[in-house]
Amino acid sequence: MEGDPVLRSACSEAIGRLSGLTDSQQFLANVMKTLVDQVVNNRDPQGRAGCALALGSIYTHVGSLAAGPLLKTTVNILMSLSKDAHPVVHYWALHSLSQVINGASLAYATYVPSTLGMLFNVYLSPSHELEGGSVATANISGDLPVYQVVCKIIDAVITVMGPDIQESWRTRTLILDLVYRFMCEEDEGIRVEAINCIQHVLLFSPEYVSVPELIAQFRSHLSSSRRPLKLVSIHALYQLVQRD
Repeated sequence: MEGDPVLRSACSEAIGRLSGLTDSQQFLANVMKTLVDQVVNNRDPQGRAGCALALGSIYTHVGSLAAGPLLKTTVNILMSLSKDAHPVVHYWALHSLSQVINGASLAYATYVPSTLGMLFNVYLSPSHELEGGSVATANISGDLPVYQVVCKIIDAVITVMGPDIQESWRTRTLILDLVYRFMCEEDEGIRVEAINCIQHVLLFSPEYVSVPELIAQFRSHLSSSRRPLKLVSIHALYQLVQRD
């Protein structure tokens, strides 16, 4: 419940590591019940953000096999908190969801459609825009790059799908629509994460991507004054040269 984000993050990490050391399902169930009760009954943004962080940390350290029974509850809570209008809550909920997806791997496949639908709603929500939200939360959201975390979730989803992304037209279209939107954003950090996404799409489903257009875009970034954007474009071009 701590207002200091560093202390809140450290405590969430500690809870996750302690949960990973126990072999008791009852202990995990009790911890989960406590966190769920806090999310439901506590409207304080710091507390809800802390619970979201703890959920992601628990799943990361317990592992997908032992935490399998917790996956549905964890995903439902984090997706619900991801829609919260307060930037502290939805940012850390999205951050934790990316951790859960990476930890769950193939077990997350059944949640991919609902996750993509949620991400589209997040992208269209005024409270989640770069300069959106209320006057009271506008300054807070400036330090919490929501769209970058959304891109990381998309990247994790692409990895979960793997080659199966070729078989689902709807899923592939939703992913590409979101990635292309983020690649057109002015913020360089968002572009970097979007390019990471498109690199994985090229790995699993290159025939659905216009390579000449991508090359032109990557080449335009080579003169960027932003080193991360320049480097990720070089890596993307190198990947294309290796493949073709």
